[in-house]
Amino acid sequence: MPESRARSHRLSVVPGQGWTRAVVAGVVIVVAGMVLAVSIMVSKSSGDEAGPNTEPKADNQSSSATLRPDGEGGVDKSDKKSEKPKKDKGKDDDKEDEGGDDSGGGSKYPGSGTYQIRSAVGGYCVGVGPEPGNEQREVFILDSCGSASPATKLDKTGSHTYQVTVFKSGAGTGCMTIDSPGTGDGFLAAPSDCNGSDLQSITLERAGDGFQMILDGTGKCVAPMSGEARRGQPLATLGCVGGKVETFAFD
Repeated sequence: MPESRARSHRLSVVPGQGWTRAVVAGVVIVVAGMVLAVSIMVSKSSGDEAGPNTEPKADNQSSSATLRPDGEGGVDKSDKKSEKPKKDKGKDDDKEDEGGDDSGGGSKYPGSGTYQIRSAVGGYCVGVGPEPGNEQREVFILDSCGSASPATKLDKTGSHTYQVTVFKSGAGTGCMTIDSPGTGDGFLAAPSDCNGSDLQSITLERAGDGFQMILDGTGKCVAPMSGEARRGQPLATLGCVGGKVETFAFD
């Protein structure tokens, strides 16, 4: 009997141990499968991160973008030139558009139009008045800018050449004309019928902040007579020496 009980006991133990081992083996297989799956997922994720960057490269402008003054990201457009509003063209715009060559700096050559011709000395302007000692004749004179009349007009005839004209009721339009022959100093400038002669053709040349008025026919400057700028002084021919008394601005 003792031997039979022992054998029965051994037979009952062996089946229990086999079942336990099977369970353990199954658990090991499941765990190994999970570990393998996790390893595959990690490997795939690492491969995606290490792959080539297929996003398009930003252009130079985007890569060099700076912060705007308000601190937000983006391109700083603060250096962009502001657009100036357009304005309607008036008389002054027409003068500027018709001006001559401005290379070399200095005052802009005037275009055709009405101007006050202002002397660089004494603050006088050009008008028309009686000839000193011969009040029956009218000549171009210096006068106060508030009183100078009639209005003087430039008619552009060439690159830097002009006729100076005035209009007076009852007399019509007259061109500034130097008394013939105009070859020396002291020949007066008076309004006369426009005929296109060299004694009516004036070339403007830059001089400081203004211009010399040079008579084409003789090369003389038109300036206050005897180089004296005072009210009532007539304009006449004068040798060009570059003095301020020969200089005029066109306002």
